[in-house]
Amino acid sequence: EVVERLFDPYTARDLGLTYPPITEAMEWVVDLHDNLLSGTTGRAVNGVGALLFVMLAISGAIVWWPGVNRLGHSLLPGKPAKSARFARRLHNTLGIWLLALIFIWAITAVYFSFPDPFERVVDYFDDDLSDFERPDAVVRTLVNLHFGRAYGMPVKWLWVVLGLAPAVLFITGGITWWSRVVRRRSPEAAGSPAGEAPIPSVAEEAARS
Repeated sequence: EVVERLFDPYTARDLGLTYPPITEAMEWVVDLHDNLLSGTTGRAVNGVGALLFVMLAISGAIVWWPGVNRLGHSLLPGKPAKSARFARRLHNTLGIWLLALIFIWAITAVYFSFPDPFERVVDYFDDDLSDFERPDAVVRTLVNLHFGRAYGMPVKWLWVVLGLAPAVLFITGGITWWSRVVRRRSPEAAGSPAGEAPIPSVAEEAARS
């Protein structure tokens, strides 16, 4: 096995590996994020997932809409509790507050996987096709918004924290689905008074108010 190392040409001091393990690990994470470790096929699958994410964001906002009278009440998750009801409220609140950011992440992820349609749209509205500055600016903006680049280190750290939001939405959404769908169809849940009752939908909760 060949091992390459860097040396200071003036002092001959060993500067370490040219390809340290941390670099290899980061490249693995990037490949997982971009291509699911599967090359162009993985990137296409990633793009389809991003399209589904866009649909989830739009449909989630529609399902969340509680009406004008209950709008303020629906913007807060309420008192924390170990219950499916709180999980649903947390899911709704987090999703609606971060809707714009989640939508941007999803759309830019679609662009990274399927750039041609986006570039055609830009070219369609570009009067001077010999001017590459404007399309490049659009691409740079998409990249910067997705990764939080070009806005300073505070925004990068903010993106790190907010990047956990989709995972929280996935978990709370799963809990909500289990309580509203699986438990309602379960004979044990329907016939037993014990335990927490299945949580109502947004429309049902609004109708009761």
